[in-house]
Amino acid sequence: MARSEKVLRKYKLLAAVTGCLLALLIQCGKAPGGARDDRPRLMRVLAPAGTGAGRDAVVALSFDRPMDLRSLADSASFEPQIPFAVSGEAEVLFVPVSLLAPGKGFTFRLKAGSARDAMGEVLTEGVEVAFSTRSDLMEIEVPS
Repeated sequence: MARSEKVLRKYKLLAAVTGCLLALLIQCGKAPGGARDDRPRLMRVLAPAGTGAGRDAVVALSFDRPMDLRSLADSASFEPQIPFAVSGEAEVLFVPVSLLAPGKGFTFRLKAGSARDAMGEVLTEGVEVAFSTRSDLMEIEVPS
């Protein structure tokens, strides 16, 4: 076999392998059905769990990209209804503007399908977290 035929065969093999790898890489970036999935994802929820939360409890949500804070504020709620502030980018804090009532149950909700990332892509996930604050009753014994 001539040297030029060997070189040509190697280039054909290299082109075939490169084509397969390229097709695999393109497919990895797509959702099932072939459409690319550019939607934001909720990565982590940090919130008080169960009972005994402090009256200064905060809910923190971590996303895979910077989020639109106005849409997050519009999509989020506490029950019973309390005013809260929203701050951050990809790590977002939902902070009640005053101390929560002692010994009371609260539910934080983020409605699915209405919050957006900074580029306008819709977050399809939602969150619901229930917790109760501790009563903070304190007894002081004064010696007589």
